[in-house]
Amino acid sequence: MPGQDRSTGLRSERLRLQPLGRPELRAILAGEPDRDLPWAEGFPSEALLAFLRQVQADDTLLGPFYAYLIVREPDGVLVGDAGFHGPPGPEGEVEIGYALAPPARGRGLATEAVRLLARWRASSPGSMPWWRGWTRETSTRSDQNGCFESSASPPKVRRTG
Repeated sequence: MPGQDRSTGLRSERLRLQPLGRPELRAILAGEPDRDLPWAEGFPSEALLAFLRQVQADDTLLGPFYAYLIVREPDGVLVGDAGFHGPPGPEGEVEIGYALAPPARGRGLATEAVRLLARWRASSPGSMPWWRGWTRETSTRSDQNGCFESSASPPKVRRTG
């Protein structure tokens, strides 16, 4: 059943989000996949590498409101990363980012990862129901990873009240 697995992070039927810790950080920066956690072709992204270099200097950037590894199930292949761009803001708002290796794109894994993170945030202490005062907004966007374009873009939300 989808939900939280305290030993490995957040989980659904097709993926698990594994909190990024020091051992994973060191392995990724060294370019050495763990034999128990193989990498998809194209992992890691340049954005993740840049973030991990920052974490080396400031390990307060590790924790529940930062990076998670996206591990595809049932094969256990590391296909990307997702997480918050920092702790909640003054009104409890968060920004979620993600990147997938090219072979993992177009399968709904990023959407699934964002849903897991949003549910976790909604259930965390001090959070308000995420829909209160927010409205859905769709847009066309394409980023450096080429993740989403046109109608394939998931809905965005913006504060309305």
